[in-house]
Amino acid sequence: MPANDGTTNTWFSILSLDENNKKQRIKIDSIALHYNHQQAKESMLNAKLNNGYADALVSGLWPSMDVLTEQEKNKKGIAIAPHSTYY
Repeated sequence: MPANDGTTNTWFSILSLDENNKKQRIKIDSIALHYNHQQAKESMLNAKLNNGYADALVSGLWPSMDVLTEQEKNKKGIAIAPHSTYY
């Protein structure tokens, strides 16, 4: 499922140990996963899974946000870029 960011991308992360500093940190690389979203939508519709989420695969926007926090709701339609985070 897209990230509700208005793109068709889904995401995955790679966790690794960053030892470039004196302190060891965990590095999290968030990477976009491109897929055939149109074919996935058609497969959902063929399986009678037409509850709005089939369209979300193409629009990148979720049909329902009732369980999200206000902070997450405010991020709707803002595209995510690949990035790295350190902890």
